[in-house]
Amino acid sequence: MSGNPKENLDDTPPLTTAGIPEYKQNVEFFYEEVNAQNPYTKAMRFCSTTEVKIPKDEFNHDTEVRMLIHTPEACKEILESPCIINAHGGGGIGGSPELEEPFCSFIAHENNVVVFNIDYRLAGSGAKANQAAMDVVTAIKHIRKNAEKYLIDPDKICLYGFQGGGYIISAACTLLAM
Repeated sequence: MSGNPKENLDDTPPLTTAGIPEYKQNVEFFYEEVNAQNPYTKAMRFCSTTEVKIPKDEFNHDTEVRMLIHTPEACKEILESPCIINAHGGGGIGGSPELEEPFCSFIAHENNVVVFNIDYRLAGSGAKANQAAMDVVTAIKHIRKNAEKYLIDPDKICLYGFQGGGYIISAACTLLAM
């Protein structure tokens, strides 16, 4: 080998696919082990997750609102559990309820609360500025109206959002106060 990098390329052995299946298997094993130790992922075993689509209403006359409901085993026997309504993070341009599923299950399980994880319209998808907040308002109204169905106490609701979800929760609170 010489000091010239171009000459060293000639000495490089050809690429081979040998070992790739073992490598993939090791990577999958690694992630299984990491997830098995992750408290957020562990909590998913103690919660049921249900997808609900809220029909169009007076705020969202042009679309339905989707949400994931994380119900811990302990809350399935309680008639009026407190709940958290979460707007996922992602800066208002990305993210999804599925990305926060382990975290929401962890919060639900550790605190014996039902967590509603709202999927709102994202900027860049043709949505107008306030439509994400209106999606959350629709979810809040739907959840309060159907409190008995969801086994929650409509007077014990916490609103939460991480990153862009926090801004959207704040905007939804402003709309509700108007």
